[in-house]
Amino acid sequence: MKQTTLFWILSASLFTVENTQALDLTYAKGTFDTSFGLRQMMDFGVTLDVNVLHAGELRLPVYGNWYLFGSVDLYQSDTLDDYASYPDRLLDTSFFGLSPSDTAASAGAPVPVSFKMHGIDASLGIGYTVWAKARSFLGIGIQTGLSMPYMQTRNLVKTAEQFVHMLETTKTDITTYKLMPAVSGRYALSRLFSVEGSWAFGYQYGSIANDYLKSKADFRGTVMQSDIALRLTPWQPTGLSFLAGFRFSDWNVDTMDVTLAETVAHNYSDTFDLGFSSQMFYVGAGWSF
Repeated sequence: MKQTTLFWILSASLFTVENTQALDLTYAKGTFDTSFGLRQMMDFGVTLDVNVLHAGELRLPVYGNWYLFGSVDLYQSDTLDDYASYPDRLLDTSFFGLSPSDTAASAGAPVPVSFKMHGIDASLGIGYTVWAKARSFLGIGIQTGLSMPYMQTRNLVKTAEQFVHMLETTKTDITTYKLMPAVSGRYALSRLFSVEGSWAFGYQYGSIANDYLKSKADFRGTVMQSDIALRLTPWQPTGLSFLAGFRFSDWNVDTMDVTLAETVAHNYSDTFDLGFSSQMFYVGAGWSF
């Protein structure tokens, strides 16, 4: 299913409730930090500049104190030219009496690589309002969601392939599912301004696959997400508001079952490293109707 199709399906499910409906649309720019590696084979850690389109709702009342909340993010990074590191001993093949061991650092042989990432992150949850006053509220709930980052790497120096044929062009597909308790709220500072935010921490599981290495890993770990924003509502009867904020997320792998070259190893996290985090500032507008 295309990302744009999934975006509209999830958006429609969020905002077709028989009650006061609302929608926030924001544009974010920030960084996406990636740590990925097969120990003894290759590793890299890169920071990518990303652009994110976000559609979401902090609190959509459905019945009594119950409400729905959720979001859909579409993101894409700029292209980054960086280095992947390969352990020197894997490249110890002599060409005309000269081996990589003669020139590479002891920690590994750097190979220039181009990185690019895009993907989708979606979440949907149900919450219960424990306190509310005028335009302020505090709620607790639980949310689920999925993340599908897609990483493409490409070897920038063809001559490096005489030492290692691993990064001609590779694609790494990642799919994760999340289940997290969440806290969200909004506090009216004045008639015009309010501050709002959410925080969630929980469990994630998923899979990662690399087409060139013929590898696949099923993993389990933790995920944390936080969001804080300042909202300006200059013309309350119109339902139009403007907001600016900061969003942070981090997820790390604890255990992993790896299939590599048709060999299965359980709890292989000592060999397979994986971690992601993102930080971004955003601006946008909201509309209640």
